[in-house]
Amino acid sequence: MSEEVAQPAPKQSKAKQQEQWKPSFQGQQEFTSHLFKLTDAKMLKKVVLGPNQESVQDATHNHFFHTQDSSGKHMNHSVATGGHFHIMTIEWDAVTGAPKATCSGPKQFIHNKKTNRKIISDMPVLGAHSETGEDIRDNHTHDVVYLQSSKGRPRVISAQAATFLDTTTPKPVVGIKG
Repeated sequence: MSEEVAQPAPKQSKAKQQEQWKPSFQGQQEFTSHLFKLTDAKMLKKVVLGPNQESVQDATHNHFFHTQDSSGKHMNHSVATGGHFHIMTIEWDAVTGAPKATCSGPKQFIHNKKTNRKIISDMPVLGAHSETGEDIRDNHTHDVVYLQSSKGRPRVISAQAATFLDTTTPKPVVGIKG
């Protein structure tokens, strides 16, 4: 009986490693974007019936989510519908490699006047329940379905567009401050 001893893989030289590296050139970059649909779900919507008369109603809606926009930027939330969006989480199946997405509850952007930035916030209270006095909040989520994937290239500005933008940018006038 002879025992086989596993031989370590030969180490690659630095020259060999450099040959395997592939540079990325402007205009030739590609990215893959995956499209998901957040299926129909009911959200709560405040409806104004008249002066000092409001009602909270169910409204059916859905959203879409691209993992990357047309410029190749990674996206982390769905498209807004009905005044809100959802933060998305993507996981990849270890066996099949298929993407699976889940969504948070409804969120909205709020403008922070102190920092002059947009921040993500939960949806505000829609009112109080008429019988119990409890706050009415919309905490719905959606089932998420994979639709398709597509390859794209980041948008680049053409020389003609750059020239046009340069001519439309106001130039400072000598002697005038401001």
